[in-house]
Amino acid sequence: MKTSADKLIASGYNQVVEIQGVVNDNAECEATFHFTLIGQHYPDYLILDVPTLYRWQDVLPALRNSDKLVMRTISANGEVIVGYVNIVHATQFPDKLLFISYPQNLQARALRKTPRMQIEVRAQLIEPEAPEPLLNGMLHDMSAQGFGFDCEGVLPCFEGQLLGRELDLRIQYSDDECESLSVRVKLVEERGPRQWRIGLECDLSDEQRVQLMQNLLLNSLSVLAVKDGKRSERSISDKALQL
Repeated sequence: MKTSADKLIASGYNQVVEIQGVVNDNAECEATFHFTLIGQHYPDYLILDVPTLYRWQDVLPALRNSDKLVMRTISANGEVIVGYVNIVHATQFPDKLLFISYPQNLQARALRKTPRMQIEVRAQLIEPEAPEPLLNGMLHDMSAQGFGFDCEGVLPCFEGQLLGRELDLRIQYSDDECESLSVRVKLVEERGPRQWRIGLECDLSDEQRVQLMQNLLLNSLSVLAVKDGKRSERSISDKALQL
């Protein structure tokens, strides 16, 4: 039987790792950063690539001033892996790398049993065969049942008329790449003046859900900013980084 540690070891590389700083016992989050796992030395440390959009003077003080650091990532089997970590070392040249301890109190939970995962990906709600989008907005989170979609402005109809509606959700990963899904409107909630949260339900298999979650995490706006920025070329292979 595989343990949570085994699942992290076998989860592969080039996956998004979220590090969240907690500043008190009430689990108040001070800062959240997204890095890329590029290597590990079990059971001592993980090697994380730091995106170019992050500055050390912003990242390191925020992490070091936190009472606890919580790490989250998704295994190759689609399980959310969570554990506490510490900073071991940081390097700036030739690349910005963060070395963190192997997670303590490591837990793996099936995606269908986890709370909503935070994302930030552009999307549109579209009437089937309609020439123009019904609503433009942002996917805010994803759960086993569906998505939270945020938008601003005037709704195209009364709130009650949206409930139960079958629509197409077009997820805009980049200017050149998108994906469409069939969804149902389950909730329409006013979050502020001309600000709306729309709950969307989607029927997906476990395999489809895991793949979609990976795509959404990798294409969140913060990660896209990294893709657009200048990154130093790295000649070291993933295999070489398995110390």
